[in-house]
Amino acid sequence: MPKVHVTSQIEIDLDEVLQGLARLGTKELEQFVDKVIALQAQRCAPSLPNDETELLQQINRGLPADIRQRYDALNAKLHDETITPQEHEELLASFMAHEK
Repeated sequence: MPKVHVTSQIEIDLDEVLQGLARLGTKELEQFVDKVIALQAQRCAPSLPNDETELLQQINRGLPADIRQRYDALNAKLHDETITPQEHEELLASFMAHEK
């Protein structure tokens, strides 16, 4: 089926866009962010292969929230000097696992 290209002259203030995004559910917002990151990667390096683009998107997403929270908690204990030897090993292991 043929497609018709339609351009719009509608202007939306960036604050209005952000307000609309704030109403999205978490999953929808994450999907939107993934698409924005992909768009940014295309503009910055349009010649990257798809597998490299996907890898950069993964890197930019960072650690899952539960892992990040545990890391932050262990790191705080390290700085407070209240960390146990087992927790210290866990902290080191998690750091080394994410350095690869």
